[in-house]
Amino acid sequence: MWWEQRHAIYRLGITSDAIQQLGKISFAELLVEPDQVLDQDQDILEVESDKTVQNFKTPFEGTVVDVNHFLVENPDAINSNRQLENWVLDIRIDFD
Repeated sequence: MWWEQRHAIYRLGITSDAIQQLGKISFAELLVEPDQVLDQDQDILEVESDKTVQNFKTPFEGTVVDVNHFLVENPDAINSNRQLENWVLDIRIDFD
């Protein structure tokens, strides 16, 4: 997973390397929804390709702000390997 910090919000996505290793992706399922509180290493996305089924996990805990529904409704778009468009979710990190 890659992430990009936007103040206390982080955008998480699938790296180009992961996409190349997976092969042609045919199915994607988001395992989270907005306002859901996540623990570190919690499954957030499952993808199925011609090689394998892979679960992606969040690298840190926080609250889901937004999810990329287009990604799961159009899993073939992941295959285009445009890393910045392959974002999965935005998560707010609460630094208490």
